[in-house]
Amino acid sequence: MIKFNITFLLLFFIACFSSNSQQYWTLEDCIDYAMENNIRIKRQELQVKNARYNYRQSMLNVLPGISANASHTYSRGRSLDMITYEYIDIPHESGNMSMSAGMNIFNGLYNHHNIRLERYNLQATLNEVEGARDEVSLNIVTAFLQILYEKEMLEIDEQQLKLSELQLENARISYELGDVPKSRIFELESQHAAYRHRVTLSRNSVKSAYLNLKQLLQLDMDLDFRVKVPDLNNDVDKSNLVYPVDDIYNEAEASLPYVRGAEYHLKSTQKALDIRRSQLYPSLSVSAGLGSRYSELARNPRENEGTLDYPYDLQLRDNFGQYVTFSLSIPIFNRWATRTHISRAKTNILDAEYYVEEVKQQLYSQVHQNYNDALAARDNYESASKSRLHAEEAFNFASRQFELGLINFVDYQYAQNNFITAESELVRARYDMILRLAFLDYYMGNPISLE
Repeated sequence: MIKFNITFLLLFFIACFSSNSQQYWTLEDCIDYAMENNIRIKRQELQVKNARYNYRQSMLNVLPGISANASHTYSRGRSLDMITYEYIDIPHESGNMSMSAGMNIFNGLYNHHNIRLERYNLQATLNEVEGARDEVSLNIVTAFLQILYEKEMLEIDEQQLKLSELQLENARISYELGDVPKSRIFELESQHAAYRHRVTLSRNSVKSAYLNLKQLLQLDMDLDFRVKVPDLNNDVDKSNLVYPVDDIYNEAEASLPYVRGAEYHLKSTQKALDIRRSQLYPSLSVSAGLGSRYSELARNPRENEGTLDYPYDLQLRDNFGQYVTFSLSIPIFNRWATRTHISRAKTNILDAEYYVEEVKQQLYSQVHQNYNDALAARDNYESASKSRLHAEEAFNFASRQFELGLINFVDYQYAQNNFITAESELVRARYDMILRLAFLDYYMGNPISLE
């Protein structure tokens, strides 16, 4: 009895551990995990950090630069004494200290244009991150729906397999009673084997769909996780289809991050042209500093014969000095390098303008194509619903006829296959419509969801 209880407890804990190790993920769980762990998104976020550093530095560049210097020299051999400005050949020690500051007063508004450029670069990078997140999310939605579709197809095939097993079992009983011929058994066994093969193929399709989602999530392929089937209403919301397609495009153009990113990139290239033009102007800068020096060979000027000590602190006070310098630099000729840079900047602006136009044209084509696909998916779903209803009625009628022996097995199997095909086509059309409408939701700026 004790051994039985121990065995029971072990089996109980093993079952609990197995159930806990199997994870069920909603679509939101998958998307949240990808946002936190996707390598592409992480790399894009690093680019955002660099862009923030560049933007912050561009603003700090308007501040003056300050530096301090100190040196102490041990001299041996012939050297210049900075105190007396005479060459001596006596080992001695000397040093100096200084502090200086400098800033640009005018440099063709370079700093102003550079701040704007780095701000536009930051905005473009932020939108690139959002675009990468949207792309990953849409890929996950597609893979998630593929799993749901394959699971429903597997359920249909498994139901048909169970029905086939029941028919085969009933036929064998009827054969033992002499009500059906042996050929009926062979026909049902052949049908049962075909359904078993379809179930095997469907299970492999489910596994393949799970592998695809794992790859998108960059998960361990050995991780045993399952998707949580959302509550998909049979009456799918088709409200987006009432909007004119041009309204959907206008909404997408105004909200999608990769369009805004292209526009910010264009603004950045325009500021780059202003920066290049600033190099044509003169630049004015100011610098100021203070400093002092000391030497052990220095003589105290307070004693004519130089018999008094001349301590370092007193030398620093006596040699203390200040200066202010204004520097004006006028570009005259630099082998046309600035003009060449300006020409390249203009070319980059044209390329950025073409890129913005190309992005908008691609978006226009994608919106119209997805809108037409959504309309076609809606019509296909409605026709598939009617087809499935008629196929079910035909199959039910054929089943009654077959049980009464009024039709042969070939006619019965034909009606059954038509029903299975119609049911499968309805499932495919439904998920295709859900996916197309999800893309339209994305273009409309709505959150990506299946609920």
